[in-house]
Amino acid sequence: MNRVRLMAAVGVALLVAGAPAMAQTAPAGTGSMVVERVQSGFTVAPVVKAGDIDGLTHVLAGGEAGWVVDQTLLIGGAGYAMTDGGRNETLGYGGLVIEWRLLPPSSPIRFGVKGLIGSGSATLATDLATLASQLQRGMDSVRVSVDGRQIGNVTDLRGAIGGLAPGSAGGRVGTALAPAGRVALPRILVRDDFIVFEPEVTVDIRLSHLVNVSAGASYRVTGNTGLLEDRLNGAAASLAVHFGGW
Repeated sequence: MNRVRLMAAVGVALLVAGAPAMAQTAPAGTGSMVVERVQSGFTVAPVVKAGDIDGLTHVLAGGEAGWVVDQTLLIGGAGYAMTDGGRNETLGYGGLVIEWRLLPPSSPIRFGVKGLIGSGSATLATDLATLASQLQRGMDSVRVSVDGRQIGNVTDLRGAIGGLAPGSAGGRVGTALAPAGRVALPRILVRDDFIVFEPEVTVDIRLSHLVNVSAGASYRVTGNTGLLEDRLNGAAASLAVHFGGW
């Protein structure tokens, strides 16, 4: 029994004495872990767009803001409004915007893909023939105003434009004076709410760690429109100055 205890004591002593040597001779690890800080932050940008609206070139102004993850992915919101519409003609839309930028953040020039999905509202002038045709098809969800009077059907339309000279209902209407012997046409405005999707490609130039300039090309696709139908669709070019985030 004493021999067993003696052998156990000797074994424990050898382990204790050999532990430092084992630690010193243990092979060094071949792997390493590097911890890098993820660069994320808030960004805001004023934006100017020039693009096709109802077959004409118009200017829209607005902005976007959001959170940039790892200087690569933007998740935020944006909104734009037409600045040069005719009398009482308007267009505005906005929604969720997501952008992904390619190439490392330290690159002086980067490329990106962006998409906006949201909703908006527009008011544009229209012609009598198109308006009458739409009303006959029962498009009662469209809000129509003839010189401030709300129109809901063809009967209302005829009452609003009663007294016009025969054949004078063609073409885009407005409030300009008519030629001698003809009746001035009333201004007919149609207001539609719509949903919008606008994909865009961008080229981004880094001016500093806090400022970069972006130029983009996009196409606005609208849906759920009434009388305005596809008149709100169109291509656009944009210019933005981003502060922070990227």
